[in-house]
Amino acid sequence: MTNTSPAEVLRRAIANVIAGESARDVPGVCKRYGLAEGTGEEAFSGKFRYVMSRLHALNSAQVLQTGQAALGDYRDGALANAVEVLEDANLPKITMITRRRLLNILNSIVLEGRLSLFEFLEPIYDLDSIQSPYHVSPVGESTRPIRGDVYQHCINNHDWDNEDLLKHLGFLDCHQRQVFHLLERVFDPEIWDDDHPEGGLLDRINQVLKKDGYALQVTGMISGTGIYKVQQVGAPGATPADDEISALVQRFDEAGIRDLWEKACSAATVILMARSRLPALTLSKPVSTSWMKKVSPIPTMLICLSFGRFAPSR
Repeated sequence: MTNTSPAEVLRRAIANVIAGESARDVPGVCKRYGLAEGTGEEAFSGKFRYVMSRLHALNSAQVLQTGQAALGDYRDGALANAVEVLEDANLPKITMITRRRLLNILNSIVLEGRLSLFEFLEPIYDLDSIQSPYHVSPVGESTRPIRGDVYQHCINNHDWDNEDLLKHLGFLDCHQRQVFHLLERVFDPEIWDDDHPEGGLLDRINQVLKKDGYALQVTGMISGTGIYKVQQVGAPGATPADDEISALVQRFDEAGIRDLWEKACSAATVILMARSRLPALTLSKPVSTSWMKKVSPIPTMLICLSFGRFAPSR
């Protein structure tokens, strides 16, 4: 059975691009990428086999490093895709829920900005390799690439919205690096002169991404405009307050935390503490303690903590 693991697919992609060199040059190219040296005679007997025999001596992390280095020298779609798939394998995954939420947001904007639609899409998608969803042969194989469909339905007929287009391009099942590339492209300074005209778009996208531990963040500047990249920002589902709460709790000893916790377990105690610290407060309605059952114990503990730390001495 053929090995289709991400590392093996990348090995084959690397071997394919290097095998495009002359047999005389292949040993030198391999050496440049840190692969084992060999002889020209060995390369002449089979360039692809020569490269693969050396790549099989590398583990997945080393193969990824070699692929990333080769990608700097060779503009090859299969190699780029294989690198990104293996990079994906080492990252937390965004869920299908997140993909659908992002798709809903992207359906409400103009994707391409001041570029043509094809200029926007081509750095992300190989429109000549993705198969048409319509032109399928009797044996189930597409008879033409999707490029013609994009032109027909997005430019001529305007009967594909962004959701239709991105679904046909594989947004829901492609590797997540491609999803991230699309989001980064939306905020590419090449497309917009200044901030994205869709007010609040960045916040809306980041609210979705952060549930899976990612966010679009500025990682550089070009001509005074931010360059956005999707970055890991924490554990999936974490909120900015989580780290602050954890840091605050760590500043107190165990006995103190236990004492505060015991206070927090009683809603009546919390209310009495609050009223004792704020004697001028007049409540217009009876105080209900039902809210205590609906909040996390950590914020409750911090309420006690704040009253305890900043109360005036007697």
